[in-house]
Amino acid sequence: MADQIRYTAAPVEELLESAERSGEFRSLPVLSRACSGIRDGANIHDAWEQAVEDGGREAGLTQEDRELLLGFGAGLGTTDVEGQVANCGQYRELLDQRLSEARKDSENKGRLYLTLGFSIGMAAALLLL
Repeated sequence: MADQIRYTAAPVEELLESAERSGEFRSLPVLSRACSGIRDGANIHDAWEQAVEDGGREAGLTQEDRELLLGFGAGLGTTDVEGQVANCGQYRELLDQRLSEARKDSENKGRLYLTLGFSIGMAAALLLL
């Protein structure tokens, strides 16, 4: 998106529509909900906020994830091209950090569930003996 902002300077609504059509973000209900809200006449910021709240919960995003997306949306279309590019870069880094944390958390919980499953299985086997 940052490259499109830099080279086309297209309005944010067009950029979101383009991203939705690209298929790359098809699995993100937030984007499709925001575009739907814009098509229904809502302004970009209201549509984005509503989409993050509704679509974010649907997608299983945490409150921290939704707050990051809300912060990103609040900056959309509010500055010049360089400000928009900087906003995209900043939130890309923040979202990369959240992704890394989520992967670590998933890995740790996966090991925990494996250990618990093994322990419960052993306890059940001991009880049957």
